[in-house]
Amino acid sequence: MFKHVTLYLDGHDSRATYGEDKAAMYSYKLKKSGLRTQVAIDANGMVLFVSKSASCRDNNDGKMLQEMGIGKKINNMDCIALDGGYTQYIGDIVEKEKLDERNFCFPIRKKRLQQLHEEESNFNAMFGGFRSTSEAVFGNLMKTFAKFNNKEIKSGLRTQVAIDANGMVLFVSKSASCRDNNDGKMLQEMGIGKKINNMDCIALDGGYTQYIGDIVEKEKLDERNFCFPIRKKRLQQLHEEESNFNAMFGGFRSTSEAVFGDLMKTFAKFNNKEIYIQARA
Repeated sequence: MFKHVTLYLDGHDSRATYGEDKAAMYSYKLKKSGLRTQVAIDANGMVLFVSKSASCRDNNDGKMLQEMGIGKKINNMDCIALDGGYTQYIGDIVEKEKLDERNFCFPIRKKRLQQLHEEESNFNAMFGGFRSTSEAVFGNLMKTFAKFNNKEIKSGLRTQVAIDANGMVLFVSKSASCRDNNDGKMLQEMGIGKKINNMDCIALDGGYTQYIGDIVEKEKLDERNFCFPIRKKRLQQLHEEESNFNAMFGGFRSTSEAVFGDLMKTFAKFNNKEIYIQARA
């Protein structure tokens, strides 16, 4: 459905403690001061260009896109995938940069007092799943830059976290070293059958699927207790319906990332090892 999209563009907030008053740099995403940068990524996951960084409080995504001269950076055949934070600025950008609305792909906005139709909701869910692939690029960028600074945390622990449909954390696994404990192995070992009702259904990502059979047998559960993406078979492409299901499912599961973000901020607030990113002259 989104084969015409050639670029993703999104804002990324990074911690900063220099140069400006903390209040003027406040980021609602970080709950602290920060700098925002617009990052353009192509369909292969390569970063093509970025905007100048600016303080978060007074520079939302749409305003920064307006000011970065996007018309000089893209071809008139390009189509950029944007989230809903940019949509109200598209008209001005199209006029200013001599582009066309077809150069942008974005979710359908709900009108006041009017619900979206089922087709519109499905489009937004699939588009959300499609755009979420850019998050992996941001994650890799953060790891790359962290690898070459002097404040890298080398060891890590992995924890399985179960969240209900309202965003409430219900239970967690014991934490274990990341290197030797992948998600599927940890789910096998946490006794999930004792923690859920036989009517529950757990949404999992593709990293768990090869373990489901063993877990069902060991925990006396049913495959219907799990929902997961359809895996592509070797040398065989997914059908369009299967690809659409995976895209919608990815968008549905991505809502859990906000809960993880809140958890990280909450625990960081009460520890004494917070990492600040500082600029060097």
